[in-house]
Formats: sequence, structure tokens, C-alpha cells
Amino acid sequence: MLNISIPGFGEVEIRNLILDYNGTIAKDGKVCKDVKEKIKEINKLGINIHVLTADTNNTVNNELEGLNVNIRILTTSREDIEKKSILMSIGDENSLAIGNGNNDSLMIKSAKIGIAVIGHEGVSAKLIGESDIVVNSIMDAFDFIIYPNRLKATLRT
Repeated sequence: MLNISIPGFGEVEIRNLILDYNGTIAKDGKVCKDVKEKIKEINKLGINIHVLTADTNNTVNNELEGLNVNIRILTTSREDIEKKSILMSIGDENSLAIGNGNNDSLMIKSAKIGIAVIGHEGVSAKLIGESDIVVNSIMDAFDFIIYPNRLKATLRT
């Protein structure tokens, strides 16, 4: 679990990390070794990790095999609403969400902290407006969890 007090933002207690898959932690359906290592590091902090995906490339189960993550494959045509619904069922006030696309915007806006990742596939302009933080890579986003004072430095008023 991650606990931090951010002046002007409030008390933050993150129990869950919600991740989009394609474009956020995967490129063309493939997850690099560095991302897998960061996921393992975050697991050691006692944070539950949930990966939400339509699994466009049918790779998520193989790519994340052996990692302690909860994979949720989306089933509706309104992925944005489905992702937000999953977030709300997990607990929006105790969740940090990371994504890159239009279908992540409701989830990112509703999470306690929402991070937009630019990455290899770019980022939706709509998502940027809904995010608390925008970063250049998933590795940068993960480091906000591993080094929580970065959250304080970025979000305080």
C-alpha cells in the first residue's frame, strides 16, 4: 500500500493500480522485460495490480503469465464505461489508474490519481485533460508509485 499526504491534494492511500494494456504497458501486444520487473517491484509494496484490456492482439494472458496481476478482458463495445465500472467496483478512492487512450478517460478521471502515458502509441488529447499527471513512458508512471515523493512534488499546490 502507498500512503502519502500531498499538500492541497489531500491524503492518498493507494491499494490498487489499474493499468490499461495496449499502448500503456504493451506495444503491439508485447510487454517488455523492464515493465514486468517494475510490476514485480510494485507487487512487493502490497499494491493490487489490475490490467484491463480488450486484448486486441490476444496476447495478455501469455505476456503476463507468472505475474501477480488480475487480468480483466473487456466484453462490451463501450470500453470507457466498462473500465470505469471495474474501477468503481475495486474502489476509486484507493486506486491509481494509468492509461493512454480515449477509452481510459472515464477511469483516469474517476481514480484517486490518474496518469496519462504518452508512450509509443501516443496519448489521447481527451485523456490529457482528464489526468492528474502526464508522463512520457510507463516506466516514469511506475516510478511515481515506487518513489511516492514524486507524487507530492508534482501534485501539491
